[in-house]
Amino acid sequence: MSTMQVFASGLLLLALVLFASGRLRHDVVALVVLMLAVLGGLVPAPEAFLGFGHPAVITVAVVLVFSRALEATGIVGALARFVASDQPSIARQLALFCTLGAVLSGFVNNVGALAMLMPLAIATARRHGFSPSAILMPLSFATMLGGMTTLIGTPPNIIVSTYRAQAFGERFVLFDFLPVGAAVAIVGLLFLILIGWRLIPRQRAPVETFEGVDEYVAELGVPAESELVDQSIADVAQRLDKRDVVLLGVARNERWSSVLSTWTRIAAGDALLVEGAPAALGNLQGWAGVSLGASATNDARLKPSETILAEIVLRPGSPPIGSTPEELRLRSRYNVNVLGVSREGARHFGSLKSFRFQSGDVLLLQGASTEVADAITAFDALPLGDRQLVINDPRAGIIATVAFIAALAAIAVGFMTPAIALTLGAVVLLLTRVVRERNLYRALDGPVLVVLAALIPVGQSLEATGVTSLIGQMLLTVSTGQSLYVALALVLTITMFVSDIINNAATAVIMAPIAATVAAGLGVSADPFLMAVAIGASCAFLTPIGHQNNLLVMGPGGYRFGDYWRVGLPLEMLIIVVSTFLLPVVWRFTI
Repeated sequence: MSTMQVFASGLLLLALVLFASGRLRHDVVALVVLMLAVLGGLVPAPEAFLGFGHPAVITVAVVLVFSRALEATGIVGALARFVASDQPSIARQLALFCTLGAVLSGFVNNVGALAMLMPLAIATARRHGFSPSAILMPLSFATMLGGMTTLIGTPPNIIVSTYRAQAFGERFVLFDFLPVGAAVAIVGLLFLILIGWRLIPRQRAPVETFEGVDEYVAELGVPAESELVDQSIADVAQRLDKRDVVLLGVARNERWSSVLSTWTRIAAGDALLVEGAPAALGNLQGWAGVSLGASATNDARLKPSETILAEIVLRPGSPPIGSTPEELRLRSRYNVNVLGVSREGARHFGSLKSFRFQSGDVLLLQGASTEVADAITAFDALPLGDRQLVINDPRAGIIATVAFIAALAAIAVGFMTPAIALTLGAVVLLLTRVVRERNLYRALDGPVLVVLAALIPVGQSLEATGVTSLIGQMLLTVSTGQSLYVALALVLTITMFVSDIINNAATAVIMAPIAATVAAGLGVSADPFLMAVAIGASCAFLTPIGHQNNLLVMGPGGYRFGDYWRVGLPLEMLIIVVSTFLLPVVWRFTI
């Protein structure tokens, strides 16, 4: 191996370790790897940022814009409510939601498809008395399966198609992925509906109820002799905050409110509703002359007449991720309180001012309905309540649908490339104000786009230095003397494994040239091997970190890290068997 090949191989290994560790966000890892590649001479400095203009990146970006536009118009929500069943059977509900999720994710971003269906799925589970854990993981997997069926269904398909165009002069078109992708999706859906959901531990309780929050809430009576009398609410809240207790509301004349002005003065006879850890609440006995009352045993105190409780889940890329309630100044900026946070099946109450939010966290918000709605919008979060998903603007829904269908038609007949057709459609949405300029960049999943843009030049340099050829030769050595089916299954299995620990788009960038090398060494067509990469990169079923959807359902479903492989491992094994024998039938080995 040359010096540059050694450096490139070490850089690839470092990237895999950093991705798998989870200590840094995927986009940060991608940028670190890109900069190291530039400093090491692997990627020429003038070419470092060409990935941001790559057709695959542009295509993924505009698909995200269309996904958010269709979500905002409420079309999908209305469709979901139309097909939703009132039958209490879990299998029937799974069949309806998983099938709809799979079909949707073939044409819109699978994260968006899940976001559109998850609130209704949770509401359905509540209504029929079964745990959301029985339906959310299968729904997440179903949206990933559906993404395999079309070119725009998932980023790996776009990347593999673009690589084929660059390496062999012809790209995969819109429905080239359908024959094998649909077969795999159907088999996967049948497994999830009939068997998969039964493998989820039954003790996973619906996390959105936030049972036990009352133990962290208490009332403080303010007698005439208390030193809090005539102090402003802002001052009292600040004093309580220093004792790791949060002021939630004030009762005056037997009427509770959580939205009093910060300059309102505390009066004798008022009662303060506060939240904190039991020890912190106990330390308030006698503090400032107040009397500590019993904990709130029902949510009448937590929900004054003008306020609501709302459960929300933070999407990947939501602005609060990485920040604490104190840093976000939730009370002063949005006039809402975070009563609790659920993460990986564990509930956190008490003083949360230093609690750093992560993607997939479920937050229990308290505040006035308008203030909570504003906070949800600002957080770009997903409400988990039973939303009335209706088309608020029929005109916007019609324009978005027509523009999307027109773009797909242009792609299907080869009149335009996906990047151009979808970008033109997005421009139509902007000109007709279906998508507002201020909301355009909110629709983009920045981390995913940065990962793609940063790793595309790195992947190209790995191919140019011959590192991907070396890895391909290693795979050829392992499969020497075996059938072509064994080599194909090996590429598919390795791609699945890599996708479970790193971003699926990054997996496709790395594995596509390796698959092409294996095919060239065997003297066969690269098409079945490239399709195996597309399928394998979409099969991140073993861990919650392999795909954004898995992380998104983790909190609402109350899942633990080890729950995913229980369902995901047999599903991946089933997909390997089906794909290995079906791919060469549709995409023959012969050149």
